[in-house]
Amino acid sequence: PTFNQSLASWSVNGILDLGHTFAYCLALKNQNFSTWNINAAKRLGKTINMFYGIETYNTLPIGYV
Repeated sequence: PTFNQSLASWSVNGILDLGHTFAYCLALKNQNFSTWNINAAKRLGKTINMFYGIETYNTLPIGYV
């Protein structure tokens, strides 16, 4: 089955560790993450390789580097 739901409305503000969360999740390749604020996890250095392998670079979350 194909994942076909938007994740734009998900609230991830309080998540402290997002490292490798979506690595290689190719079904998320065209998702828009620009509404997400992941600054809490970024401050702790816990966003490493969050989107590794899916190349969603045009719609990255606020705070993602």
